[in-house]
Amino acid sequence: MQDALEEFAIFLEYQPIYRLDDKGIFGAEVVVCWRHPSGETLHVSPADFVALAEQSGVFLPFDTWILESACKQFSIWHRQHGPLVLALNIASSQLKDRGFYQKVRDACIAADFPHQLIEFEINETDLLRSSTALADVEVFVQQDMSMSLTIDGFGLSPRSPELLQSLLIHKVKFASQLIENVEHDMEMFQYLQSFGCLTPAHDVQMMADGLVSETQTSTMQKLGCMLGQGPYFSQALSPSQFEGLLNREACCGQKNQPQDVSGAVLIY
Repeated sequence: MQDALEEFAIFLEYQPIYRLDDKGIFGAEVVVCWRHPSGETLHVSPADFVALAEQSGVFLPFDTWILESACKQFSIWHRQHGPLVLALNIASSQLKDRGFYQKVRDACIAADFPHQLIEFEINETDLLRSSTALADVEVFVQQDMSMSLTIDGFGLSPRSPELLQSLLIHKVKFASQLIENVEHDMEMFQYLQSFGCLTPAHDVQMMADGLVSETQTSTMQKLGCMLGQGPYFSQALSPSQFEGLLNREACCGQKNQPQDVSGAVLIY
């Protein structure tokens, strides 16, 4: 497996996720990278990467490799720097795999990494495209209520409020398209504000994706987002670069304290 990955120049990077109140590091999202022969590095979400592999007829256990590699890396950071949330994109096809949950537990046990610190993200479009995905989400979460599920690219569908109110999810990550002009677009501001009224009742966190400026970031924080990521904070980083980021934060005296909207500290 490793030989195949080296042949195709495939590796993982990590995009930091920040708390908006104190700009401390909450965790990181796993990004699959492919170094093209031209020298350009392409970034792909793990879910898209697995789906492309399936469509191409490449029957290698990429999902297992991504999971195991990320857990091993986060286990090291967990011991050195304290709790960090690992965000991993999955496809609706992986929810159908009744053995996927056990793969998660096995990878965490092998790496000595608390499975409660993994947050699985599934794209809203992918979720609505599949006729069985909503039921698959329920089955997946109910296998272990400590498993955290996020809807990525949230807010682009007329069914977004329905998903928020009907699924056992822990977080919604607003699509970057909704956020890009939020500080100037009152209609969009009010649309996102409506979710700020809905989410507390369902114990769901809100997160902003694609943040590019301080004004945009502060606007999303006022709307109720506790977490965010994007170019304003950082692009995806190599393991050594992310390690350097953690070391600099430690020097500033900040501590990683991931917590949910209600203020209840996660159980590790």
